[in-house]
Amino acid sequence: MPAPTDEELAELWASATMLAEQRVAELPDWVDLTQLDSDDAIWAGIQGVAIRELQPPLPRPWRATARPKQLPPRGRWRHWILSCGRGFGKTHVGSNVLAEMAVSEPGDYAVVAPTLGDAKKICVEGPSGLLKALGDDLRDYNKSDYILYLHNGSRIVLGSADAPDRIRGWNLRAVWCDEVGSWRDPKVWNEGIKFATRIGDPRIIITTTPTRGNKILVKLFDDYLAKGGDILGGFAGNTVLTRGGTYENRANLSEEWLREIEEEYAGTALGRQELEGELLRVVPGALVSMDTVGLTRVTADQCPEFWRIVTALDPSVTNTEDSDECGIVTMGLGPAPADWIPPKGVPPSLDSAPHLYIVDDTSLRASPERWARQGLMTAQEWMADSMVGEVNNGGDLVFTNVLQVARSEGHMVPDLLPVRASVGKRTRAQPMGGMWNQHRVHVVGTLKTLEDQWCTFVDGAGQKSPDRFDASVWGGTGLIPQLGVKSGTEVRVLGAA
Repeated sequence: MPAPTDEELAELWASATMLAEQRVAELPDWVDLTQLDSDDAIWAGIQGVAIRELQPPLPRPWRATARPKQLPPRGRWRHWILSCGRGFGKTHVGSNVLAEMAVSEPGDYAVVAPTLGDAKKICVEGPSGLLKALGDDLRDYNKSDYILYLHNGSRIVLGSADAPDRIRGWNLRAVWCDEVGSWRDPKVWNEGIKFATRIGDPRIIITTTPTRGNKILVKLFDDYLAKGGDILGGFAGNTVLTRGGTYENRANLSEEWLREIEEEYAGTALGRQELEGELLRVVPGALVSMDTVGLTRVTADQCPEFWRIVTALDPSVTNTEDSDECGIVTMGLGPAPADWIPPKGVPPSLDSAPHLYIVDDTSLRASPERWARQGLMTAQEWMADSMVGEVNNGGDLVFTNVLQVARSEGHMVPDLLPVRASVGKRTRAQPMGGMWNQHRVHVVGTLKTLEDQWCTFVDGAGQKSPDRFDASVWGGTGLIPQLGVKSGTEVRVLGAA
């Protein structure tokens, strides 16, 4: 006898459940369903469905070890936002809660990640993914169609936030939206997820480390707060917010990894985002907004052939736990990306103006010998034409250090181009900030810490020296000397588009 189709299996499941409910109502409480005769008419004709699947769903094993914040909220809710730091266990929560829903109530479900690759490799096949969460409840995983089939007739479809049109035809009971902070196009939410999740008591699970200025998250948070929600978490309207930090899952994390991430993020604005799951807002007075960074971001495939490449240094002269980092940023100069559209108000004369591309950030806190080595290796990797160095701190010793390391270790040395600060950080960054607001500066890929420094630095705010920010300003000056600002120069900054 051939195996039933998905539609037949779903129909059989519905019929069997109805019959089982009628029969159970007639039986004494002490009767154990697992002891029923397998030839009983109630179960006859059901292919591939175990008796245990006709019993009321039992608590799934993952709940026994879940922390309270990882368990789904009680009561009715439409959105559950887990805005949590890295390593909190968000994927573990998303996969297990969606699996639990799909097993307990047959229907169509979905998981949407920033890309299909993320959905497949992380949300399904990863160590905390759906394959592990579903276990024996999974009947088939069609990798070509990106669909998981369950024994009870449920389906879980995989989707990409980069392909919003594919979601339009879906009709879902629940969806797990992973890393929404990395979704670029609000259309996938506004025209896809919101309308597709509409069956029964529809639920939307959102697991993310928030990203400053992400339009979807900002809208969700604003709606939640407008209904009386607490930014630290709670229930408001049809939304539940759960805030969680990296350290809450310390028992399951590598101590070495924790030390590394603490070194990079602890005590910074970005640390509040990456470690504590806080949605950072636009900083008044910052030269560039995260919206502008997002609008101008490009992929490596979108980059033109560069005319010149430089690796820029903003050196540190000490090496202690409290020392500044040595900013090491690599940038390219070239024409506009092929599909570049200038923002409103930019004159046509700028259509052929040069663009800056920030391609790499290898900044680190290290001894002068080590940062010189890192700078040389980065310049060599990118085949940089020049190495730009700020010489206020240490003067000629900066390039003397670079040359000594190069000679002793056999590194190639590009042209060395010294630059000197004669005005404050903000003033010398204003011309490049103006270019960015003209949409003529582009981050290639994602460079979170550097982006955060550009979007948060305000003079007089008591911040630590933004070394990656400084290094990128020196790189821009090295590629376009006209960006250099001398003492007494009047700088006019273009308004943000």
